[in-house]
Amino acid sequence: MFWEYLQVIAQGIPTSLLLTVVSLSIAFLLALLFTFLLSMENKAAKSAVNLYLTLFTGTPLLVQFFLIYAGPGQFQWVVDSPLWSLFSNAWFCAALALALNSAAYSTPVISWRSKKPFQKGSGKVVQH
Repeated sequence: MFWEYLQVIAQGIPTSLLLTVVSLSIAFLLALLFTFLLSMENKAAKSAVNLYLTLFTGTPLLVQFFLIYAGPGQFQWVVDSPLWSLFSNAWFCAALALALNSAAYSTPVISWRSKKPFQKGSGKVVQH
């Protein structure tokens, strides 16, 4: 019985790996875009990115999954629009939720690293 369950679970591995690669690729590109926006002198852009970061790092990923998958269907104008073909697809919603969440956590890391460039000789001991 254990092996039967293991075989069923193993069938989902390719889907999980593809979902991971797609969502992390999108997240990386979004994190680069948000880092660029944070480095600009535009207060509106910085405020918008900081609001996004606060929202997506301040809510659990499971809640984000629920909101992205079940939320748009509550509005008739979304159901009637061409976007419904995307938002009614569970795989797309999972990739979107994972990408937005990962980008929110990656942006501060990339932003901080871009402000602190590697220093030449930083590993050398200073002799007096």
